[in-house]
Amino acid sequence: MRIKSVAILLFCGLFAHSVAQEPSKIDSLLSVIVSHQAQDVGSAINAVTNLLDGKKMGEVELLAPKIFEKLSGTASENKMEALLSIGRSYQDRSLTAWAIRFYKEANDQAGNLNSQKYLAFSLRCLAGVYFINEVLPEGLKYSYEASRIFETRRDYSNTALMLYQAVSINYKSGNYNNCVIDFESFLKNYEKVPADSASGDLKFSAMSGWNTVALAHSKMKNWVKSLEAFQRALQFAKESENQFWIALVNGNKGNMLFKMGKPKDAIPFVQEDLRISTAYNQYSSAGFACISLAEIFIELHNTNAAKSLLDSVPRFIGLAKTDRPQLRLYYARAQEKYYSLIKDFEKAHHFLLIQMQLGDSIHNKDQTMQLAQIQTRYNLESKENEIHLLTENNELQRKEIDAQRKLIFGSIVFVFLVVCFLFYFIVSYRKAKKQNDIIAEQRVDIEGKNSELEAQSLTLIKQNEEIEEKNTELEAQSFTLLQQNEIIRRSNQDLESKVSERTSQLQETIQELDTFLYHASHDIRRPIATLLGLENVARAENAESAQLLEHVAITARGMDSMLFKLQMAYRINQPTVDLKKVVLKDVVYEASKKFCDQLKQYNIDFVYEEGDPVSFVTSPSLLMVAFQNLIENAIQFRNPDKETRPWIKISADQSNVLVKITVEDSGIGIDKTHLSQIFDLYYRATDRSKGNGVGLYLTKKSLSKIHGDISAASTFGEGTIFTISIPVDSQNT
Repeated sequence: MRIKSVAILLFCGLFAHSVAQEPSKIDSLLSVIVSHQAQDVGSAINAVTNLLDGKKMGEVELLAPKIFEKLSGTASENKMEALLSIGRSYQDRSLTAWAIRFYKEANDQAGNLNSQKYLAFSLRCLAGVYFINEVLPEGLKYSYEASRIFETRRDYSNTALMLYQAVSINYKSGNYNNCVIDFESFLKNYEKVPADSASGDLKFSAMSGWNTVALAHSKMKNWVKSLEAFQRALQFAKESENQFWIALVNGNKGNMLFKMGKPKDAIPFVQEDLRISTAYNQYSSAGFACISLAEIFIELHNTNAAKSLLDSVPRFIGLAKTDRPQLRLYYARAQEKYYSLIKDFEKAHHFLLIQMQLGDSIHNKDQTMQLAQIQTRYNLESKENEIHLLTENNELQRKEIDAQRKLIFGSIVFVFLVVCFLFYFIVSYRKAKKQNDIIAEQRVDIEGKNSELEAQSLTLIKQNEEIEEKNTELEAQSFTLLQQNEIIRRSNQDLESKVSERTSQLQETIQELDTFLYHASHDIRRPIATLLGLENVARAENAESAQLLEHVAITARGMDSMLFKLQMAYRINQPTVDLKKVVLKDVVYEASKKFCDQLKQYNIDFVYEEGDPVSFVTSPSLLMVAFQNLIENAIQFRNPDKETRPWIKISADQSNVLVKITVEDSGIGIDKTHLSQIFDLYYRATDRSKGNGVGLYLTKKSLSKIHGDISAASTFGEGTIFTISIPVDSQNT
């Protein structure tokens, strides 16, 4: 009971602690980000940044350690996205050290996950924050690293933007040669970005980059390259219709022409700069343009124009929003030149003194700025060290709290396990006792059932004896069945021998019948041939009986065709095939000889076409059957209604494995509804057919005997095309 009381007290204490530590709204949002709920992460990140934007500077800085601790540690894409977004919020609030800390943590997590995407974007953020705070070496380093990763990922737009930042840093640092080299790399990546997908920032970077490179070439006195670069910058400014930049580039170009010793060429460009800067209320820029133009006129000894321009400069200095010591210095220098030109040396000396004072002031200011940059860098490093120590202390505290929580949780688990063990022991003891009582009762029942089983065993023994007697009877019956099966088997053998003998007799009879048909068709064709010959003689001697003789001839030819098909059927049904190498042209012309008279009588053109000579191994007799039937079919179904002469054309083409033959005619054609049945036995597709429907059947059967195939395509009223495919070597098919 004492252990149970301790466990309850511990549980209640933990519950009260959790209630007291109810998470704030920002903690809830960070929990959503860390929990990998992808659908809510974007909304949660936006909500955190909005909350930070609504708080005061001190509150935002106090929240930084808690946010950083929550988002650091195990890497994930959600955390990296949040670190970059929150880092930008801190950068916007000028909390640079914390912004760098968030960016570096995102960079470390991206390295752990080997995420090239977030590595590139975290480096881009670091490069930007160092560049803005004038820590130029670090800004240049991270710009280069980010550009390399973006280029590896073929993100040429971001690669170009990073290289543009490197161009600006090198120009600021006075590294003009590196500035030009980096801009060449910028252009290579810029050209890889499709024109329709180039962002406004990227186009502005190209315009500003050309202007910066032009200034760098001017510093190195590369006048030709500087002019070319200014021209390209001006082209971009005009395409974007940015009037201020048009003026700025023109002014820079004019100043460079003046330095080159071409003051007259410089005048229109500087005047354009002055005009547009004034129109757009860019008074500092207008002041510089006014001074540059005055110096040009001083160089040209045009004192009136120079005086008029110099008198306008104080107005621009007064209208400028910020104090520009450099503008006042240039103004004093121009005044000194002007009064020296008109030989008013007293005023010239006065403005020279002012020029020297302003020069010292600007020099001191530059030194002050350099010291400020060094101080800024020192402050950033100090702040980063403070944040690092703070993070380490938070980590140690977190680990200590985790250890305490684990100890308390372990104690609760131990107590819970002890209670569970005691409960299990009591339940098991009661269950075992109950089972022993049941076993004692079952033992009595088992003894009674054993007696019943003994009686049942005696009954089974008697039943087994009866079964053995029945098995003996079955064995005797099985022996009788075996004898009967032997008698049936012998009867089947006698029956098979009789069937084989009668089959042999039937085959001999069929062979005799085939031989008889073959010889009979030969014997019957002789008098038909004589009859046809007599018909030709009678036709020549007696023109009056020509029509009657024509009918006699048609009847005789029909009988001859039928008998010829019987001979073909006999030839096709032979078990052996006469395979040898044949020349297709010879077979075609041999097949056409049988129809010379009819071709001449019906005025039919017969044409055979082939490219290279076609020869292959096949059965010439079976091939002859196919061609004779197809030629006869074309003659029979010629189209007498056409004005042109009927024709039959056979063409052939041979590959390494196949011979393809087409037989084409200009006959009456075949209706599509009959095409699938024309190769069936005794099928006639039209009433005009005078045959018996076996010609095309014999054609297909003869071709299949040599492993060939035939198909038909026809346009009713136009003609028919039969396509034959035969393997080059039928012997090995």
